[in-house]
Amino acid sequence: MSRGKNSDSGRPKARSVARYTIYNVTEPAELMDFLMRKMAGISRSKVKALLANRVILVDNVITTQYNFALKPGMKVQISKVKNNREFKHPMLKLVYEDAYILVVEKKEGLLSVSTEHQKERTAQHILNEYVKRSHRFNRVFVVHRLDRETSGLMMYAKDEKKNPEYFT
Repeated sequence: MSRGKNSDSGRPKARSVARYTIYNVTEPAELMDFLMRKMAGISRSKVKALLANRVILVDNVITTQYNFALKPGMKVQISKVKNNREFKHPMLKLVYEDAYILVVEKKEGLLSVSTEHQKERTAQHILNEYVKRSHRFNRVFVVHRLDRETSGLMMYAKDEKKNPEYFT
């Protein structure tokens, strides 16, 4: 069986490939202070750069706020890979992303999924290109659709089998 393949269907498996350093929060603190304590010797400027580069997650959500209030039981993750996956597109705005889903705001005029006549200028194609920057076998799966003339929030799953409740 080759790497990244699903033996049942032969299709690539969606997977999150980012590697993280994980810190568990044991007492209340602001994110900046917490990181400076855990990452001995790091400067405030470097912590702010990590936040600006969107490589710090709190409970699996990208966090950019230096004074974010941490509570005991939360998990802080720092990506070990440089974030070269910044998403920018004039017709789609990334609202939320974690290891399993993407939520985007679609503007009117963009198809949600491909048709017989339009394969590439679709939200699904654009998001597939985005997730493939992390790993060539990654892809997104449509949870629901919006008409071309409709703008609004859309959710795409990164793994078809992990959360089957999205597709019911």
